[in-house]
Amino acid sequence: MEPIPIAALNQYAYCPHRCWRMFCAGEFVENHYTIEGTDLHQRVHTVGENQREETWQIRAIWLKSEQYGLNGKSDLIEEVDGNLYPIEYKRGHKGEWDNDAMQVVAQALCLEEMTGKNITKGYVYYAQTHQRQEIEITDELRKEAIAMIADITSLMETGRMPPAIYERLTVKADKKQLIDVPLIKIDGLVILGRATISPAAVIELLERKIPMSFMTGTGRFLGRLEPELTKNIFVRRSQWDAAGETPKAIHMVQAFVRGKLKNYRASLMRHLRDYPDNDLQKAIDALERAIDSLATIKAIASLRGVEGHGSAVYWQAFPKLIRADGFSFTTRNRRPPVDPVNAMLSFGYSLLRHDVQGALNIVGFDPYLGYLHTERYGRPSLALDLMEEFRPLIVDAIVLSAINRKAIALKDFTSEPLSQAISLSNEARKVFLTLYEQKKQSEFKHPVMGRKCTYQEAFELQARLLAKYLMDETDKYPPLVLK
Repeated sequence: MEPIPIAALNQYAYCPHRCWRMFCAGEFVENHYTIEGTDLHQRVHTVGENQREETWQIRAIWLKSEQYGLNGKSDLIEEVDGNLYPIEYKRGHKGEWDNDAMQVVAQALCLEEMTGKNITKGYVYYAQTHQRQEIEITDELRKEAIAMIADITSLMETGRMPPAIYERLTVKADKKQLIDVPLIKIDGLVILGRATISPAAVIELLERKIPMSFMTGTGRFLGRLEPELTKNIFVRRSQWDAAGETPKAIHMVQAFVRGKLKNYRASLMRHLRDYPDNDLQKAIDALERAIDSLATIKAIASLRGVEGHGSAVYWQAFPKLIRADGFSFTTRNRRPPVDPVNAMLSFGYSLLRHDVQGALNIVGFDPYLGYLHTERYGRPSLALDLMEEFRPLIVDAIVLSAINRKAIALKDFTSEPLSQAISLSNEARKVFLTLYEQKKQSEFKHPVMGRKCTYQEAFELQARLLAKYLMDETDKYPPLVLK
């Protein structure tokens, strides 16, 4: 059998299926990353040796091991005080996987057989960061590499293709598996902080029409990666035809505002029933008057004014809904939030935006053309429009529940010294995400469809009802209002 290329261990550690395609099937597709990597190795592989103070270096020598059936060209071998160290060059930066370490261990096995010296460590040099990563050649790593060599040998002898791990999404941290989810159960993916995702996973998610949103650890929205728009051009044409101060735009803005204010009112009324001593009636009456005024207002700017007034009334009453000691709320603030309640609200609204925007994409809308929210570069105005009726139903309800049921406490927040921004701790963020997912999967009877559905399903249902109105299949858009 032909010797195993040392680089095969790197690929096998990353993905056995990829290793098979490259070294058994002979498939390899160049891209700008691999071209840059090849160029780097060509420069490194200029044969030669030199002396730097106490360090002797030799480049581009062939390594082999008869015992393990390996061969390959080294990037660099250094000798310091009689000790040899293999050094592997990579174009990028260190990732989340240890596949580069396997390549260094394989080189060490070859060097030990060729020289009779014990190799205790090696390095990976990452050109993007100009840093060396030390790899300690432990007994554990040796055993792992030897076992991997046996697996690759079997792969090459049988020619049997390993399955591509495309059907599940695995999340790992500190080399430990956190979750393993079938892709068929994933509607969208939110990536927080410095977490990374493999190119193979990105491609598979895009092919399955699953969007990805990227946020900072504090929940600030950074960007979104999503599949191309659906082919339903008729929805988008109707959406654009209704833009401006048109009768349809006015009707939709009235509906968005009505849905939001009615759900605000229902939230206050529900709390008043549970706690009759709470002085909420004035706020409820003010919201009722704002709702009643909507039908007679035919200017979008004026409707925005009603929405702003109704929201102010609600947020003034919001502190009375908080029953846990220590938490306080005076006004809505963001970018950045400067108190724990606003930190949770902002984080929750970012998650909600991701889900609503995904539903709009599924139906075929352009999420950046809205009616209530003005057009602004990069702002998904229609997603923000449709979010309005869901804000009190989902996010506000989760925040109040987390506080009042003591699922999240004041100790679960951190403060940024310069900006005074408040954010959830890592553990509290996990709790909030769990509450958010539970809420999305909870069921209720949809007032228009007349059947039970989850909030996750309701995002798409409301988007489809909006499309039906724009395409003249119904005479009105009914916002989601729950009592």
